[in-house]
Order: sequence, then C-alpha cells, then structure tokens
Amino acid sequence: MTHRNKEVKPDKLFTKDECQKMIDEAIDKHNKTATIISASIGCFLLFFYAQGLLIITGLWTKPF
Repeated sequence: MTHRNKEVKPDKLFTKDECQKMIDEAIDKHNKTATIISASIGCFLLFFYAQGLLIITGLWTKPF
C-alpha cells in the first residue's frame, strides 16, 4: 500500500536558538526542583543524625 504523502512536515519548525532556549529552561527547572528535594532530604537526615547524637550523649531523652 503506497502512501499519498511521501514525507510528513511538522506544523512549526524550531530554530537552533529556540531549541537551545527550551533546553536551558528545562535544565533550569530541573536544577531548581532537584535543589529543593535535596535540601529537604538533607534537613530530614541531619535532624535524625543530630537526634541520635544527642540521645547517645544523654542530652536528649527518648520519646518512648
């Protein structure tokens, strides 16, 4: 079965500068999101490390 159209043309073509701008925006968004997630996990782990250290030294009593 032969196709009527030999090639498919997109509705809009992007220039190299537009592509680079979209890539830069995506990387920027990813970096901001990754920073927030990493900071949240870091604070969570730091709290439990500090709590364990204080329990071992006897400055913090166990809650239960």
